[in-house]
Amino acid sequence: MEFKRRLVDLADDPTVDTVIAVTSSDIAHGRAGSALIAPRSAYLVGDQRTWPDLPAVR
Repeated sequence: MEFKRRLVDLADDPTVDTVIAVTSSDIAHGRAGSALIAPRSAYLVGDQRTWPDLPAVR
């Protein structure tokens, strides 16, 4: 739970632009607006991934 709490704190911090707050539906869809959501984020709301890994950003 500490990890999830820390993520929420980071998402609420306007100076942090690498963490966003999304819904479980956004995670299942793999996007929040134009932002891609990493497939491993599905483990925050369940025990299965919904999408394969994304290629690394160059």
